[in-house]
Amino acid sequence: MRADMSLPSCVRPKNFWSPEAMSEDPIVAETRAARERLVARFNGDLDALWRHLQEVQKDLGTRVVRRAPKPPTVLNRKIS
Repeated sequence: MRADMSLPSCVRPKNFWSPEAMSEDPIVAETRAARERLVARFNGDLDALWRHLQEVQKDLGTRVVRRAPKPPTVLNRKIS
């Protein structure tokens, strides 16, 4: 960008990076805190966490996460 051109204060220059540009998102902070509590509760054992989540799902009588299956991806590439 030329020195004689200025941007409004709300517009960041291209390729701008600084720690100040990254602000703490409260939703991200809450999600990370919940993850840390789960990790501590199950001592980092992902199998134990998985079993717990399956029990929660069974107790609720419905799936905790329900997603439609993704269609298969067809790649049109030549294999050499």
